[in-house]
Amino acid sequence: MSTTVSRAHWTGLNVFLHWTIVVLIIGQWIEGEYMTALWDGTLDGKVLDQTTVLLGYSHIVLGTFVLAAAAVRLLDRFVNGRPPHPEGEPTWAATLAKVTHVLLYAALLVMPALGLAAWFTGNDAIAGYHTFL
Repeated sequence: MSTTVSRAHWTGLNVFLHWTIVVLIIGQWIEGEYMTALWDGTLDGKVLDQTTVLLGYSHIVLGTFVLAAAAVRLLDRFVNGRPPHPEGEPTWAATLAKVTHVLLYAALLVMPALGLAAWFTGNDAIAGYHTFL
């Protein structure tokens, strides 16, 4: 995820998207059980209460926002670069930071993509992968 551009600070867009993603993920966590109930109820043809439907569908919408925000944030990072790691930082710490960020971005992109794929196809196996992450 390196780029030739080097900055002293993160861009305002990157900071905004970082905290937006944090808030969206907290929302996803809070309403996750409603999505499970919506998924199971929809597949089983059950009648669901309004709260389950509303919060289940909002889980889909917020997940889509997470996917979009993560993609834009990653694009901003490639285009505008990132601040350098602190001077004197051990090599193992810089490597760990890079690996951690790659894994975080992978989760931020793959998890909502799997959720959307599961929802639009009705595929329970894909939904299982989404839930596993």
